[in-house]
Amino acid sequence: MLDDFTEQPEAIIEFYATPKGIEGKLNKVFYDPEDEVIENCIHCTGDNKDKPLVGLVTFSDLKYTNKKELEGVVLDPETGKSYKCTLTPYKKNMIKLHVTVNRILSENRYLSKLKK
Repeated sequence: MLDDFTEQPEAIIEFYATPKGIEGKLNKVFYDPEDEVIENCIHCTGDNKDKPLVGLVTFSDLKYTNKKELEGVVLDPETGKSYKCTLTPYKKNMIKLHVTVNRILSENRYLSKLKK
């Protein structure tokens, strides 16, 4: 995932299939030297409370729609809140993440596919 302002990588997310759908977990987090380093999900609730960020499932219940998009839930580890999301193929090596905060407010983020 790329930072909105610096366009530098924020994290590496691994997507994989589960019986419930597709999930994505944080494999690596890149910290901005000017920001406070937070290693655990201190704002999360339930099973995710205080879990380490590396290994934390941030995308869950992702299922394909008729439009070849993935719809599901994304967890924001900075706030501990979960939001409805849609992942759509974008440019050659990118995926558009559309997050719905409420009926009025939504946000687009872009994920870059990791080159092997």
